[in-house]
Amino acid sequence: TMVPELFEQGLDDFFYNQETIPLYKTATYELNTTGLKLDLPALTVLKKTLEAECAEAKAYIYAEIYSHIKTKYPGTNKKNQFNVGASQQLAWLLFGELGLEFNTLTNAGKQACRDLGLKLPYSPGPKRQFIATCLKAEGTIQQPEAIVNGKKVKAKKFKAPWAYIAADKKALSTHAPRYKWISSLLEYQRKMKLLNTYIEGLEEKVQYGIIRPSFLQHGTSTGRYASRSPNFQNLPRSDQRIKECIVARPGKVFVSADFSQLEPRT
Repeated sequence: TMVPELFEQGLDDFFYNQETIPLYKTATYELNTTGLKLDLPALTVLKKTLEAECAEAKAYIYAEIYSHIKTKYPGTNKKNQFNVGASQQLAWLLFGELGLEFNTLTNAGKQACRDLGLKLPYSPGPKRQFIATCLKAEGTIQQPEAIVNGKKVKAKKFKAPWAYIAADKKALSTHAPRYKWISSLLEYQRKMKLLNTYIEGLEEKVQYGIIRPSFLQHGTSTGRYASRSPNFQNLPRSDQRIKECIVARPGKVFVSADFSQLEPRT
């Protein structure tokens, strides 16, 4: 559908002969077919190492927080186990049980705040008021039953405040200097992301020791390439162990090069 517009704007020669298609036939095609070689034994070792590091960090975290969670989450069955990956349970521990000051509300929390007739809390007093008001309103009707676009929508009830408070990386980082277990939790989350997003992502897509990400020539509005399945343009900088599992083929080397201020200079 865009072809007629190319000709109308006089961009047909640029598209077909000068840049877009020639680049696609050469660099983009090579990027998407050649692929990158993985050191599979090294990847396996790294996976086991990260699993062990995560297990150790998780054990330390639970040992540190057990006295605070044992009454509500004794861990005697699946229903009463505390999960450090559950943001609502983590918010309860941090901002309810430990009484720490939270940073921000989730989008649902902001809506609940408005429905409760409160202003968005930015200081300690209003934040404590939001928690107290939510605890009193928990289980009451937030939005009544209604008909939307001909469909019946059930009534919406207020939840506990922990469902509305963000227990994200920013919130954790605020309190990490005071609590060593929170620093360990941040490290645990980072390593779990390496395991789930990168290592397992590589294992799922590797064929005969080769991984072939999709490099998209049209992937951004600025003209830069994008990458997906998996995204090889955003491999972790903080932990080089993932990059170390990507190796050059025999007789080849990797070369790193960068133009200084390329965009303004060209």
